[in-house]
Amino acid sequence: MWSQAPIKAAIVIAAGVEHGSAFFGLERGLVRVAEVVFGCLVGLTISVVMSKVWLIQPDTEERRSV
Repeated sequence: MWSQAPIKAAIVIAAGVEHGSAFFGLERGLVRVAEVVFGCLVGLTISVVMSKVWLIQPDTEERRSV
């Protein structure tokens, strides 16, 4: 994913250049950061919920012989 960082940075800079405003580029960059943080929070939340809902049962002798 490190190879995608320069591409994303170029897109953000190009957005600022296109609109002639450094503020617009900064705003788009912050929106992208917020999207990534939101995605991380959703992933963590789903992981925690699934770890509580879908418990992994330890193997028993009965299940191993089947």
